[in-house]
Amino acid sequence: EGILAGDLIDLGKFADEDLALLAKTPASALGSCRRKLTDADYPAVLECFKKFNIRYFFYNGGNDSMDTCNKIYNLSVETGYELRVIGIPKTIDNDLDVTDHCPGFGSAAKYAAVSALELAQDASAL
Repeated sequence: EGILAGDLIDLGKFADEDLALLAKTPASALGSCRRKLTDADYPAVLECFKKFNIRYFFYNGGNDSMDTCNKIYNLSVETGYELRVIGIPKTIDNDLDVTDHCPGFGSAAKYAAVSALELAQDASAL
């Protein structure tokens, strides 16, 4: 939503020690949301990229996020704006085409397996 509002955070203005903290901080430190963009949002996103001369867009997530990457890329091509769009697959579902294992899947699968094991142990104690 920050991109839609043109409200970007310049990480170049942060002290090195503050930037180092971001490696161990949830994405909410920069502001994040799970709002699915509408067709009307895409031109606003591209206008923000143009305004700030953003030429590389990295976006991580699942199917909706990869769809967003595709739509942003196609719009940039249609309008002649040179933009590199890089989709970074990260989903616990592990259901993205042309990937073996998505980051997030392993930890979710382990959590489910351990939970099932613990449930079985609890049930056997009864």
